Amino acid sequence: MNNLKPCPFCGNIPKAKVEIVSMGGDSDCIHFSIVCEKCGISRTTALYTKVANKFTDVEEAMELAREIWDSRVEPVETRYVAVELDGLKSKTVG
Repeated sequence: MNNLKPCPFCGNIPKAKVEIVSMGGDSDCIHFSIVCEKCGISRTTALYTKVANKFTDVEEAMELAREIWDSRVEPVETRYVAVELDGLKSKTVG
């Protein structure tokens, strides 16, 4: 999980975390998270060990967490409209 993009909100470099959660019986859940420790935003994927039967499942879950973190929405152009209520005039700004 090298070369993660910085946090889209604060610019901090995120960290990868792994957490194993016992589900009881013969199944556990492994959470793969990318976390910004500065502002707290995170993206997580989960892998259930009962259905994961090979190491490539773990690698794919880790890669999916990275891809989700690194995805960004393209910025859109924003236009603001100023409206004068008394005379019902408007103009586009920006």
